Amino acid sequence: MDGVSVSIVAGVVLGFGIAAGLNIYGAVAAIGLASRLGWFELAAGLRGLQSPIVIGSAILLFGLEIYADRSARTQRWWDALHTIVRPLAASSLAAVVLSAAPTPPPAWLWLTATFSAGMVALIVHASKTGARVLLSVARDRRRLRLLARAEDAVAIAFGPLTLARPGDALWIAAAILLALAVFGRWLWRAFLLGPRALAALGAGFFGTRGWLEIDDLPAWAVAALETPRPGQARHRGARASLHGAPGRFRNGWFVTGGGGPRFLFRGSSGRVRVVPLESARCGPVQSDEWVDRMTLGANGASSTLFLLKDGPDPRVVRRLFAPASPAQEG
Repeated sequence: MDGVSVSIVAGVVLGFGIAAGLNIYGAVAAIGLASRLGWFELAAGLRGLQSPIVIGSAILLFGLEIYADRSARTQRWWDALHTIVRPLAASSLAAVVLSAAPTPPPAWLWLTATFSAGMVALIVHASKTGARVLLSVARDRRRLRLLARAEDAVAIAFGPLTLARPGDALWIAAAILLALAVFGRWLWRAFLLGPRALAALGAGFFGTRGWLEIDDLPAWAVAALETPRPGQARHRGARASLHGAPGRFRNGWFVTGGGGPRFLFRGSSGRVRVVPLESARCGPVQSDEWVDRMTLGANGASSTLFLLKDGPDPRVVRRLFAPASPAQEG
């Protein structure tokens, strides 16, 4: 292929996608400072990043992001805003860097790489948001802060690395993704909540929220449901996640009708598991920009049900359960 190699293009896509998806301001500040220190020469279209004004602004916004992490509500608004900012920034950086290469890639590859960098940033951003939503339920502020600082460190490292050595950025990114896939099974299940919630948010915004009838549920879920007896309601379902299910956290379907509410998911082996919820007592609904959630208690154990934004009104779902006692709600 004429022009820049595929590995270089892939390194630019993954490097800027990961850096921007985690913390675009830390990445921009690191690129500008590394350039001013003479570690590498910026392309003509990126030389504005070494301006003291740009570096100072990036450091200021980096500080604001750290401050936003201190409050769950502020963090949610910040993440919602950056669902647009981060993909656009990743696409812009990739577009300028590839255009300024000594042998630029063909137009089709340039367009594909520019779009892909934005999509990688969007997936990374949504994935980290899913992990944060889960940790916020556990009220583990210490792990939330550690996760945020780890994200910052990776973004700061990947920004300059992608410009200076995009081939190395590709292999390091691939190694990180492989390690997560092999050793971080619980983590990637939690990360998946973010992309699922983002897709549901778009579906709910452009379509109509509500239950899906049984004919629209996945075949594996339908096969695990018994046929309702005469007089029982037909099965209906909504995409959901459950914290406190077997394996600590699962993505699946919340289904009502027939024998009562239950949560269905597929395990690592592909086996379908059903978690009955008909005896659960439900606390108040908590809504934010990404998901609606409610705490369920049964037999002395508690779990958190996450309802995505393309499903039914969570107040309707809550009426399927007995109300929680004041002690449980506290």
